[in-house]
Amino acid sequence: GSGYDIALRALRLATQTADGRADAHPLLTAILAEWELSEPIQLITHVYEGGLGRPELAALTRPVLALADVGDRDALALLDQAAQVLARMAQTAARRLLLTDAPLALAGGLFASSPLLRHQLAIHLGNGWGSTTLVTDPGMGTVILARRLLEASLRTDNL
Repeated sequence: GSGYDIALRALRLATQTADGRADAHPLLTAILAEWELSEPIQLITHVYEGGLGRPELAALTRPVLALADVGDRDALALLDQAAQVLARMAQTAARRLLLTDAPLALAGGLFASSPLLRHQLAIHLGNGWGSTTLVTDPGMGTVILARRLLEASLRTDNL
């Protein structure tokens, strides 16, 4: 569900489009433009010989988000896949910690820049969650959520 994961899925779909196994031409075009490449065949050299690290690959989320914002079906599907993965992670953590109505802290650049991803996550999470907070510092998000849980527990104990 991370930017890197979305980028890898997007790159896979773009290369499948380049060789005729898929039909995500706007995505392929956007990735070529992002990396300033003129032909799909250049993707091979760029990926395998370009010395790309995780940040450079994760940057491919920019064109995915831009395409999703204008309703591109393939970009929307990529975000939906990411939201499904993230929802499963949150549901698993809540189940293992025996939490109900658990508050949720969303951290990271993708959540900050993509209302669509936040919306898809909410759909896949379903009901049974407490407040959702967008945080810039995951550590601080943990503190905020722990404080809310403590306050709720104290209110319940004082009844």
